[in-house]
Amino acid sequence: MGSGRGSMMESGRRVVVTLFFMLAMLGSLMVSSGPLFVSVTDITVLLLSAMLGCSSCLFSLSEWRAYSFRSSVIDIPLLSLIRSVIIICAYSLCSSPSSYRPYFGITVICGVSTAIFLTAKAALFSFGVPPTVLEEVQHMRNSWALPFLFLSSMAFGLAHIIMAHRARYQASRKLLFRWEDEEASLTSELRYLLQATVDKKHLKSLKKLSKMSQLLDGKYHKRRGSDLPASSLADADSLFMDCNNVLVHYKLVEGHGNYQRRGPREHDASPKDVGSTGRYPVEQVLSGCDNILGGGSAESGNGKNGVILIHGFGGGVFSWRHVMNPLARQTRSTVVAFDRPGWGLTSRPSRSEWQQKRIPNPYELKSQVDLLFSFCDRLLLRSVVLVGHDDGGLLALMAAAKASKTNKVAVKGVVLVGVSLSREVVPSFTRILLHTSLGRQMLRPLLRSEIGHVTNRRAWHDASKLTADVLELYKAPLRVEGWDQALAEVTRSSVACTARAAAELLQTVEDLPALLVAGLHDMLVPLKAAQSLATKLPQSKFITIPGCGHLPPEECPGALLAAMLPFILSIFDAKDPL
Repeated sequence: MGSGRGSMMESGRRVVVTLFFMLAMLGSLMVSSGPLFVSVTDITVLLLSAMLGCSSCLFSLSEWRAYSFRSSVIDIPLLSLIRSVIIICAYSLCSSPSSYRPYFGITVICGVSTAIFLTAKAALFSFGVPPTVLEEVQHMRNSWALPFLFLSSMAFGLAHIIMAHRARYQASRKLLFRWEDEEASLTSELRYLLQATVDKKHLKSLKKLSKMSQLLDGKYHKRRGSDLPASSLADADSLFMDCNNVLVHYKLVEGHGNYQRRGPREHDASPKDVGSTGRYPVEQVLSGCDNILGGGSAESGNGKNGVILIHGFGGGVFSWRHVMNPLARQTRSTVVAFDRPGWGLTSRPSRSEWQQKRIPNPYELKSQVDLLFSFCDRLLLRSVVLVGHDDGGLLALMAAAKASKTNKVAVKGVVLVGVSLSREVVPSFTRILLHTSLGRQMLRPLLRSEIGHVTNRRAWHDASKLTADVLELYKAPLRVEGWDQALAEVTRSSVACTARAAAELLQTVEDLPALLVAGLHDMLVPLKAAQSLATKLPQSKFITIPGCGHLPPEECPGALLAAMLPFILSIFDAKDPL
């Protein structure tokens, strides 16, 4: 009895916390979009009050012809509409801190002009009007509409000025724009100094800069809530490889079923060699060596057959921990799982980094396809089966489609686990909220506690399997430096595949062997959606796993292996024309 009551109280508490989170993010959206919110509210309120107070005035042509400045009120909503449109247009042109000054000036002019107009109208207003509107005036004389129209229009004019001043102030303080990586700017200074001739003067400057680096680093970690460098969260079997300007974290299992960690090459270093600040040794960063951490050398592949495990939204290498060893042992091939950009321990480049280097956005799926090919090439994997979960399945299909046009890596088949091409991984409303300042601030503690727990529970059919240890695996990457910035970029890049794009993609891979696996009780990807996808792949097989939700690799790894092994073995045992 007590246990049931405690469970109900816990559920109630989670509901309250979730509602508070959503309301706070909605409030943050309104605050961050203040000028637009005030403009829309201004127009809506004044139109409603005018319609309630003088319902025939706005839509009657005769009333507009009988307009009089001293006795008509139909010009007040029109004035507010024109004012709001002008302000919205000025606000939409703001693209830099300096552009907010004209926006503020235009808003002040509109607000002051409105105040002068309303003051003059209030002073001269009288009810001596033409007979055609005597009844309406009598109604308005005894109602709240007339004074409300004057006061609300005046108040919204002031609100526009306040919002414009606030936006201009934030822009001048660079609070409205994407924050930059403080450590990236420091690294740029170090790089500049090291590229110069190291003489006594430069050496003295370097010592000062080193002290400044340590001071800023301490303040940085304290301010960002104890975020840690990825190297400090790496496991003993973690490997790192530089691919396409992204430091990829991965784990590799050879065919005999043991995690492999090659000896470091000349320019390699293990995670413990990286300083506590999380910066890589400067000589390695400047040398351009490919493998900075771990032993992920090109010799890591043991043949041309490999299985690449691609996690979905919110997952990581840890998602495949139950299937990697038995899969490698049974297929006698190299099995690799890696963290996609924005997740796990893979580096999280800031927007300024890839824009300055003029390289593609690493968080977009198209860029991750190229990253995947580079990754396989470095591991000497020439023939692979791609296993993708959730939106990792879309990445697998995109890679298979591109592989058919190149000769670098041959994708022999795909396994799609809990995949739907039409599902929007991140709802549009949530994507907008995640780009508000207050939303990001509240996201940090909530995702690490309640909201993360609630979100994960929906993906499981048997919630008892979602233990504290499993939750910790999902929370650990949320302690990596820059995780919240990367999450905002991931949500910006994660969009649903359009029907036309999906049709073209499926047509490209229609001859590819495919296995589709779905949990019978998946609440995120309905069974019908998975079945529909299977019907569009002529060479596919479809298998459901009873008693399983959206995470078969976690919840039912044995059943998933039983489904995958015959399919993968049939591909690798087939005669290879290469």
